[in-house]
Amino acid sequence: MAIKLANDPLRRAAIVAAVGILHLLLLCAPVALVGQRAQIAKNPRILAFLVVVGVWHFVESMAAPAGARLPMKSHGPQRLPLAIGVLLLITFWVSLTDTATSVPAPFGTAAVAGTLLMVAGIALRYLSIRTLGRFFLNEVALVPGQPLVTHGIYGRLRHPSELGTVCLAFGGVIVLGSVFGVTAGTLLLLPCLIWRTRLEDRMLRDHYAMEFARYAADVPALLPRIRPARQNREKAPALNG
Repeated sequence: MAIKLANDPLRRAAIVAAVGILHLLLLCAPVALVGQRAQIAKNPRILAFLVVVGVWHFVESMAAPAGARLPMKSHGPQRLPLAIGVLLLITFWVSLTDTATSVPAPFGTAAVAGTLLMVAGIALRYLSIRTLGRFFLNEVALVPGQPLVTHGIYGRLRHPSELGTVCLAFGGVIVLGSVFGVTAGTLLLLPCLIWRTRLEDRMLRDHYAMEFARYAADVPALLPRIRPARQNREKAPALNG
């Protein structure tokens, strides 16, 4: 199936779009359960949030390389990606339910800023996937023979895909204007993402030793530095999202 989809972009796009619709229906389920289904179409904040999430799903799914998964050696809990996905879903569920059951707020400056933050998150994750290609993994793992990528977006940040997830999560709750969503994201999702970055750093330090030590000393984990990254750094072997 994966090979056929890779050779048929239209078919792949249709399947990605269909799965995206199912994801959006899942996101909206709690809103329907509390009897606020009409708010999905009437509230501009909810509409904007769902549109950006739909774009995120489509862009990331189309950017992901098609084909069989490469063999890999795990260096972290195998269910960590699932846990992060569930916590992100819970954060969005809390935010959507809170917004749908509250007095509708206008789509103001904060909502625009949240939308832009979500778009930045999509861009970060897209660049991460395109830079790593077939080495981009949801798991904390390495593929045999995998190099350590230090160019592109990975020349600015060691964990751009995790930062992208943070931008999407908190941008989403800002768009929705949910204090409960911010609380859920801060207490549940953020610690899990930070833990993942530390697991990845430990894995890469163990595997690449001095090469990673030099890389980590020059490139920050999540927050980009104002000064440009050193241009004379050698291009080295790819790092996991």
